[in-house]
Amino acid sequence: MHGLHPQERKLQILKFLRGRCNVTVSDSVQDDVDWEVPRTGAQLLATPYRQQLLKAVQESTSLTAPVFEAYVKEPLQRYAERVQLLPASESHHHSYPGGMLDHGLETCVFGLRLRRQHLLPPNESPERQSSTGELWSVAVIYACLLHDIAKIIVDIDIYLKSGRRWCLWEGTIPDQYRVRYIKGRDYFLHAAANPLLCKEVVGNAGLEWLKSQPDLFGLVMYSISGHSERSGVIGEIVSQADRASVAKSLGGKVSSIEKAPRESLQSKLKVAIRHIVTEKIRLNEKGAQGFVTHEALWLVTPLVPREIKSYLLTGTCQPDSDRSLKISVDFVAVAPAADSVGKFTTL
Repeated sequence: MHGLHPQERKLQILKFLRGRCNVTVSDSVQDDVDWEVPRTGAQLLATPYRQQLLKAVQESTSLTAPVFEAYVKEPLQRYAERVQLLPASESHHHSYPGGMLDHGLETCVFGLRLRRQHLLPPNESPERQSSTGELWSVAVIYACLLHDIAKIIVDIDIYLKSGRRWCLWEGTIPDQYRVRYIKGRDYFLHAAANPLLCKEVVGNAGLEWLKSQPDLFGLVMYSISGHSERSGVIGEIVSQADRASVAKSLGGKVSSIEKAPRESLQSKLKVAIRHIVTEKIRLNEKGAQGFVTHEALWLVTPLVPREIKSYLLTGTCQPDSDRSLKISVDFVAVAPAADSVGKFTTL
């Protein structure tokens, strides 16, 4: 796929996508799954957690209120209207209803925090950095929002209650809906397809502002379409922010873990940790591998991650596929370096 000419790649993606339009609901869609009702962007962003993330985004910029409204908040609402309550993955991070929206917002917050570590645009005069710095912050927001958005096109099928299969480039979901993950999907295709929804989320005004700085426009486009070798500092920020959001999702947010499917990685890790705590380690004594306080369980590395890795490889909660197994093992391997890892609540 990466060896194709850009136009050939675009045609191949469109051919793949068109092949799934206008198809009626198959019998394999389970009847006992509840239908979701489409919500407005404002409704979806109204939860306390998402309001907290939205506030963090605003506080990380120096944009005036009208500019923030037009160039950041409205794109965030359009993003929310596109992703609705869709999960970010089937069994990995943010695999609960609304997970895609939370992941997009979290990535924006982490991305803006990382952006503070850079003088942007790089290698430019202080005057130029001062005059265009906020545009670079907005570019980080756009790139973070769009880095995974095509998963809602190429990873899942959306079924309307009317019986039609809906394709999101047609617009926001118009009726009650439910989703099914596509078997044998290409896990890398979404990066190539992300630009399909760029205009729908960013809008004409946002794209015009980005295009006023051609080099920055190129970095954003390369970043969201999977060309990391050409995406420069924008791609680096998005990649690090994405990993931080994934670590946050997998690292012990109990409310999210409890909402995740039983076959998800979060649930498998929870079962593995419970097994290790009850069967393998000592607690609250000299030389113990774990300590329980009134608010959390603290686990000592590197023994505990090794035990969890071993349990995931051999235990009853072993991941269902080679890919999810690799993800599980990789996460356990890097867990000690991630924010909040080592602290687990309500296990």
